[in-house]
Amino acid sequence: MIVSAVGICVGAIDPANNGLADRIAEAMRQAVIKAQAEGVTDPEVIRSRMMEAKDKCLAPSPELSTATAASA
Repeated sequence: MIVSAVGICVGAIDPANNGLADRIAEAMRQAVIKAQAEGVTDPEVIRSRMMEAKDKCLAPSPELSTATAASA
């Protein structure tokens, strides 16, 4: 029997960011589920996908960037 597991722990120091932490954790979870569905078992590939998902959550949205530039 082969057992595999992935741990995801995301927290926010500032309670105002709890929603963002939850979105990051969910995005990472979805990345793991997708990797498993594709048969990916390499931990480094799975970790990379998780970090990409996190980075997408942290990236400024194009709409926000446009609105900020327009108001400047």
